Amino acid sequence: MQIQFALPEKHFIAETADSVTEKVRLYAALGMYRTGKLSIGAACELANVDRYVFLDFCKKENLPVQTQTPAELEKEIQQLLTIGLWTTEPSSELSERLIGILKCKKSQV
Repeated sequence: MQIQFALPEKHFIAETADSVTEKVRLYAALGMYRTGKLSIGAACELANVDRYVFLDFCKKENLPVQTQTPAELEKEIQQLLTIGLWTTEPSSELSERLIGILKCKKSQV
């Protein structure tokens, strides 16, 4: 798909059209990733950058990166519980925090 639109030149005087295009793609991908409309992979494709460049850009823009969906994280925790490598005892602060994150993420979906 190709989309064209005009931008006021006064905001991009010192930049080339290619540079502005790269920025627009990056920020569009960032916004759609932030709102959950795109996965990291899809955002990288939209931005036309590799995963490492996009993750670095997210970091520069103070966007926390979640590389797993809540369902994937829950599945991984269940697998660890099954084989005995995870404990959900109240004394395990990490367990409590991750379970809280999962509950919060589920309520957002």
